[in-house]
Amino acid sequence: MTISQRQFALLTEMGISLWQRKSVNFTPVASLDKQEEKSTTTTSKNLTSPADNIELIALKKQPILHDIAQSIALSTEQITLAEKGLKIGSYKWLFTAEQTMSFQDNTLITPPLSDITQSSMLKRQLWQILQELRPC
Repeated sequence: MTISQRQFALLTEMGISLWQRKSVNFTPVASLDKQEEKSTTTTSKNLTSPADNIELIALKKQPILHDIAQSIALSTEQITLAEKGLKIGSYKWLFTAEQTMSFQDNTLITPPLSDITQSSMLKRQLWQILQELRPC
């Protein structure tokens, strides 16, 4: 949705910030396995690159990630990069190209966040899984 310069000025004056959709794409889990086989020279000291950190910073700015962290009583500062995905508190979050979600052994497997934000069905499935993770 586009707004006029006048509308933008009015919103800014009222203290209302505007959100713009940014897509953050993660490499599917299957692709990561293939990349790991190809790159045998990577050492454990160099698991995250500056590009990964930039991607994590952009990801942490997404409103849906704030909502997810808050729903399980965590902050976005507790989200870090993990091998093949994210680590959120004591949970591991892996991304796959499949349009299904599962949670087993403290590991959440979902489609990329960009797919989830586009689909109400995927959001509903994610929130149902997160309800089970909520602290009492």
